[in-house]
Amino acid sequence: MQLSAEQVAAIRRVFALSQRGFGESVGVSDAYICYVENGKKPLSSRVSAKVSEVYGIDAERMIEIMTIAKTFNLTKDVTG
Repeated sequence: MQLSAEQVAAIRRVFALSQRGFGESVGVSDAYICYVENGKKPLSSRVSAKVSEVYGIDAERMIEIMTIAKTFNLTKDVTG
């Protein structure tokens, strides 16, 4: 499952992680996560797969996460 920038941000915010903590959990820098979330870099398929693996993301879980993120306004821009 290839994740979008909005989905990456929603996953990170629902799990209440900083960009640094989220990046560390999937083996990338916080700067990379920032670039992805701001649409300045695409999320690589390798990192997308790692996020899915680490956080147990499948299509059904992604729907749940996006619902939670939208319900609690976690999709809006929040710093790091």
